Amino acid sequence: MGLRVEILKVLPIIAVAGFFGLTAVHAGTTGKIAGVVEDAQTGDLLASASIVVLDTDMGTVSDPEGRFFILNVAPGTYTLKVTYIGYGPVSIANVRVSTDLTTDLKFELTSKAIQGEEVVIRAERPIIDKNATNAVHIIQGEDLEILPFRGVQNVLALQAGVVEDEGRLHIRGSRSDEIAYYVEGASVRNVVTGSSAVVLIDEAIEEVQLQSGGFNAEYGGANAGIILQDLRTGGNDWKATLSSETDNFAKKGEKFLDTYSYGRSNRVLTLDGPLTSNTRAFISTQRRVRDFQTTFWDGFEFTDLIDSGDRGGGVHWADSGPDTVDLKLDGGNIPHTGSKATDVNATLLFDFKPVTVQVTGLYSKSDQEYNFAPVANMLNEDRLAEAARTSGLINIKATHLLDPSMFYEVNVSLYNQDREVVDPNFGDNWWVYNDSVAVARANSSFTPYTSQGSDPRPYDLNGFPFNRPGNGTGYYLKEGDQYQGVSGSVTKQRKAHELKAGFDYQIWTSRRYVIGLSSIRKAIATTYPNLDEVYDRYYADEIKQGDILNEIIRAAEAAPDGQGDLDDLKALIRNTSRADFYG
Repeated sequence: MGLRVEILKVLPIIAVAGFFGLTAVHAGTTGKIAGVVEDAQTGDLLASASIVVLDTDMGTVSDPEGRFFILNVAPGTYTLKVTYIGYGPVSIANVRVSTDLTTDLKFELTSKAIQGEEVVIRAERPIIDKNATNAVHIIQGEDLEILPFRGVQNVLALQAGVVEDEGRLHIRGSRSDEIAYYVEGASVRNVVTGSSAVVLIDEAIEEVQLQSGGFNAEYGGANAGIILQDLRTGGNDWKATLSSETDNFAKKGEKFLDTYSYGRSNRVLTLDGPLTSNTRAFISTQRRVRDFQTTFWDGFEFTDLIDSGDRGGGVHWADSGPDTVDLKLDGGNIPHTGSKATDVNATLLFDFKPVTVQVTGLYSKSDQEYNFAPVANMLNEDRLAEAARTSGLINIKATHLLDPSMFYEVNVSLYNQDREVVDPNFGDNWWVYNDSVAVARANSSFTPYTSQGSDPRPYDLNGFPFNRPGNGTGYYLKEGDQYQGVSGSVTKQRKAHELKAGFDYQIWTSRRYVIGLSSIRKAIATTYPNLDEVYDRYYADEIKQGDILNEIIRAAEAAPDGQGDLDDLKALIRNTSRADFYG
């Protein structure tokens, strides 16, 4: 199945823009600093005062009314300094700038005749941000470092009005697919699942902003909330950090400090600094491992349980009579629920003054084990499904400061995600998942099939079903998502008002390929006997396991018309693209 979605949003500048305010449809990636400079004794406004952002090339002068604006400021913490002839300098440190918000400052200068040394003031975050027309929650990178858990989603779940349920966020009672996600202005919301399509490393995050209710029209496709995420960029000096966390303090099934170990570990390496005088780099890599899903129970053990045969298991009994089974499941540790992942977040910033270009790259590769019925499958762990997933995003953002009151920004994004769920014994050769010969060849300990394509009958132990070794997983899945997008905006500051206009164009292509396998092999054996001959060639080692599907398609296409069900199969093959047929 294929899905292609094109999204185009454009908001033109119209005559009423000055009255209603003009909103861009391109997600913002920078903030703004605004303020006023005045005489501390008289309250007179001071025109032409010099305002600079220390350790940057940003700055401006106050207008005739003592006001000033600094546009296109990346999220972060800064120190501003104001100087004026005849007055002592004043600095305000710890000034926090956030995406799409205005940070207001007030500088009160004292005459040099009164003031001796420079005055340094430490800014404090306001209790209420009067520049935000909606509920805004801001989580800084420093906040993530001190919290006793990892993951942006876990932090967002702590915010007022946000609930996490089964791994999905809900804002103000909304559905989980009504949230829009952005990274550096690029949309990363998967249009199929509605969730975030990328993985961010805590140490790579500069700021996360959650907006709920009444957000600007620039954020389309969301009814509940907006999550804006900005990454760190390299500093002026090289530095590296290494962190490692683990809970591996107890053996499997045993307790340490009255709790189980789930084999969790997390290692993060960051490196950032200048490459040249106008180029800075930041890279963070993360290795995540979890041996067992976090489950709170104490396990159990039973010995000498007898299969009653009430679920058909008698067909598998030996001449000695009913099967006798021992069951043991360790406390706290559910087998085959582990995962491993490697993540990379990186930014590369080119400052060509007045043009800046930032390249952002996100990559993740993960392997996941599934065990949806740990009790029923405790004797059949070798055939439980496993998944592999890779995802990557490249975003190029260019910003051009035309003059102190006007700039424009352009974003180009490319995204790709692939995921496959397989039986670990056969990989993507789904046509042999429940073939009796292939299963027997895969593992001699698997229970032999009594008929082609029919899974072994389960044990019946005291009335409860338990799958026998070799019972099939039931399905094969392959999916892929691709996304190309371009967006842009123009921002103009006119005295105390800001005008913005922009566009956002996205193309999503999504493919989902699922094969239900409960009876596919049996159907071929009973309905298409001429196709079943292909499997006979596999049994005789004339063809390889991976060649079976090609040979089935070739045999079906070569068969004469007028054979009922086989004609339907031929029509399916002829009307389906090769890529869709193979997934």
